[in-house]
Amino acid sequence: MRLADWKECKACRLHLYRHKVVIGRGSSAPYAILFVGLAPGKTEDLQGKPFVGPSGRILAAAMGLASRRTKIQVPAHYITNLVACIPRDGWQEPIRNPRSDEVFLCQPRLMEIYRQVDPQVVVTLGEVAARECRGLFAPPPVPLIHPAAIVRTGGVESSHFLLLVRGLMTIFEAVGREPCRE
Repeated sequence: MRLADWKECKACRLHLYRHKVVIGRGSSAPYAILFVGLAPGKTEDLQGKPFVGPSGRILAAAMGLASRRTKIQVPAHYITNLVACIPRDGWQEPIRNPRSDEVFLCQPRLMEIYRQVDPQVVVTLGEVAARECRGLFAPPPVPLIHPAAIVRTGGVESSHFLLLVRGLMTIFEAVGREPCRE
């Protein structure tokens, strides 16, 4: 299935309570990094783009700081999630983690993104993404803390924010040393 075809996906019940399918977004190809988060939040569901809400602002701030500290321009990257629809059980219900069957049904979309992006490194954001991506990619993904956890623990003032920055610095240095692929 082409990525555009996923805009009409009804493979699982998550389609019942979404506004938009959130496929992914990227800086510019070729991509060095593929970030895989958990699921769209409220802002992402309304805009149809991943990581544009509070978590996205934390991720952008961390990438900016990692870039300044390493003196390496933020590498070209693509951002997506395990599932492309906001996981909730009703319009008034709270957002929840996606269930394993929902992740499984959305996995062909994720794998198509992986094939098209062809990244040097995959970065999973959060424990659930790390667990669900185990065995999917080669080389194995680099797990980092999810920016939403940083939002909940004090934002950029949190010690967790610095852990994310350090992890990104290591990744930026690694992909910065990689030869350009043509």
